[in-house]
Amino acid sequence: NCTLTLRNDRGQFREGNAAGVFGASGIVKNSRVRLRAGVLGPDGTEESAYVFTGFVSAAPVYNPDERTAALTLYDHMAAFGDADAEQLSVLVEKQLLGQNAGTEFETSGPRAGLVLKVLRGAASSGAAAASELNPAEDYTVSGLNSLEEPAVITLSQELTSGEAAWATWRQWHASKEIHWVAGKLCDLAGVENRAISPVIFSTDVENSASYDTQGQWETGTRSNMDTASYPGALAVGRIALIGKTFAAWSGGLSSNWTTYAHGTRFDVRSGEHLTGEPSAWASSAQNTGTWDCELTGNYYVCPFFYFLASTGSCDTAQGYALGRSRDDGKWKLWRMNGASGTVIWNSGLGTSMASATLRARVARTAAGAFYVAIYNADTGALSAGSMTSPAASDTAYSSAGALITRYSLADSGGLACYGGISSIRYTPDTASGGGPYELSGTWTSQEIDGSAALKNWGMLSAAQNVPDGCSSAFQARQRPAQDQGWGAWVDVPSSGQLPLVQRYAQVRWNAAADLQQAATPLLYNLRVPFSTSNTAITMVNMTGLTAKSALDQLSRLCCYETGFDSQDTFLFRPRSTGVSASTSLGRNEIEKLSTLSDGSDRVYNRVVVSFGNYRAVADPDTAGEAAPTSRDRHGVRTLEVSSEQLLPAENVNLARALAPAIYAYTSRARRRAALDARLGLALELGDRVTVDYPQDDLFPLWRWGEDAYGREGLRYYSRTTLPGTLMLACVDMRVEGIELDLENWRARYDLTEVL
Repeated sequence: NCTLTLRNDRGQFREGNAAGVFGASGIVKNSRVRLRAGVLGPDGTEESAYVFTGFVSAAPVYNPDERTAALTLYDHMAAFGDADAEQLSVLVEKQLLGQNAGTEFETSGPRAGLVLKVLRGAASSGAAAASELNPAEDYTVSGLNSLEEPAVITLSQELTSGEAAWATWRQWHASKEIHWVAGKLCDLAGVENRAISPVIFSTDVENSASYDTQGQWETGTRSNMDTASYPGALAVGRIALIGKTFAAWSGGLSSNWTTYAHGTRFDVRSGEHLTGEPSAWASSAQNTGTWDCELTGNYYVCPFFYFLASTGSCDTAQGYALGRSRDDGKWKLWRMNGASGTVIWNSGLGTSMASATLRARVARTAAGAFYVAIYNADTGALSAGSMTSPAASDTAYSSAGALITRYSLADSGGLACYGGISSIRYTPDTASGGGPYELSGTWTSQEIDGSAALKNWGMLSAAQNVPDGCSSAFQARQRPAQDQGWGAWVDVPSSGQLPLVQRYAQVRWNAAADLQQAATPLLYNLRVPFSTSNTAITMVNMTGLTAKSALDQLSRLCCYETGFDSQDTFLFRPRSTGVSASTSLGRNEIEKLSTLSDGSDRVYNRVVVSFGNYRAVADPDTAGEAAPTSRDRHGVRTLEVSSEQLLPAENVNLARALAPAIYAYTSRARRRAALDARLGLALELGDRVTVDYPQDDLFPLWRWGEDAYGREGLRYYSRTTLPGTLMLACVDMRVEGIELDLENWRARYDLTEVL
């Protein structure tokens, strides 16, 4: 910043002077002032050189006696300090929270950053006529800055009939790239001219799609998969539901069930003192596969389960049923033809006078082989039959149209008899065992977007338990764009390296139970990694930030620099570039070497970067540095880098990319110098220059052609020996600071060696 004292003898710098500099309607505050100065070039010619651009920070200070006006100017970056970064958000105005009752309400979306006001009033009058409530006294807010959940506004007094509440709040932007955020901060600061470089990291950014919770597993597509039985893990689904809760059943003869899909549970309970032979049916075209159910009956109640029937009527249905015989009380497999039935398998298992519940499984193959097993519902022990050898073979019927449950009753003698068929479930797969699990299942991830900055897909990693006899395998597929079809599924090799190169991917887990269906693989967590050249800010949380402090956080995220060039263009760019030096500074340009150091005080050889859930350390060991290392030369010097608010996604390891990049720069000592030079050198921040200023006054040197050879203390000038000294002899350096002395028409340049 600087102060200009200007001649004001005619009031030319007074605001409102139509004949003055600012005109009749011009405003002095925040006006831009661009300074140029006349300088004498090296060749003796006069030229006009750019010096400084500033903005008037306040009204001029007038001195009537001296007839002057003093303007205090601030530089471009001060505009960012005055801009409120919280404005970089979506304003949700007067959202209706609720009416007539209640104290607790939610914002209409997640990422609520600020609740600006809460209104309360008559619902019929609307928000315009409502009164603003006092924070803390009339309401509280919780759950701000949540990526997925809305904020909660809790009123201290419940709404009454006819009352309503409204809220005005700000929602943070989500999933924005760093250069987009920098551009929006320029908008807030009123900076129009800008050169913002997209962020490309020198080290790949490690991303991943991770799954280890029930909610995450359920984002995928599941077939015969269980996400609830094993907390946080994925398993093959259970084929039978062995619960003992029975819903009331009041169906009459051939009453129609609601048609149900695979996996739906039905609990049916008979009424007390049943009469006749009531039944219930549901449509089903399955004629092969596996059927499971619970059979509850006693000496008086004889339930029949038609797992394959041509129609829903017991009087005309042809098919197969499992049930208890009225003649001897044994559980048997029947071929049914209307009202008559033929036993094709007898379990030999009977039913006592007391009511008993069994779990039954029937499997039928396309060749007509029947496998039947009956288990104790409480212990799971096999009571009769087997799933390993056929109970019967029959091909009389193969057409299916319905499932039927039927109750045939003997004389109950006035006793209350409960019985029925429940927990019906079926699958087209033919069971190989009697265990509770499906034969197999698949889980397919949702689409994983590697982004336009994708570099490569990494090595899939998973934690799983695969018991003996079970199996599991991973597959993957890809496509280049969302409007194109998926490629074929390919196996993921044992190394885990994903065989993918395109932007979009899916991963599938194929799992199978053992032959007895008694054990299942368990997948505890899955991680699908991929590398990109950049990343995005998950939630652009600007709470309490100015545009300047937000820019500072952004620059730390990506090791970029910010500033303005001589054309008043804002720069957001990498600190190091491959551009070679374009200007030489020697004795004709440099008037004084103010300071010179070897840069060892700026060396950091243990860089600790913490962003979100990730922490990375870079040091001579991780860099594979040969001895003597930076630690050997300078000892351990630690630099910690972090960002509190503007963070990448939880599954993005930005720390891993930044730590080695920062270490590469800070682990080496770089000569630093402050040079005083004349104005008019047209140097910009970030410019590369070659400095050739050997400092003969400190270190006398002899050059070819000079006549002082042999003088005591004089050293021979050699281009091969000078680079190893502290002296600035043809050293490649970068301009990292410019300070102007407008009273003496000098400039000071802070330079850092480029290695």
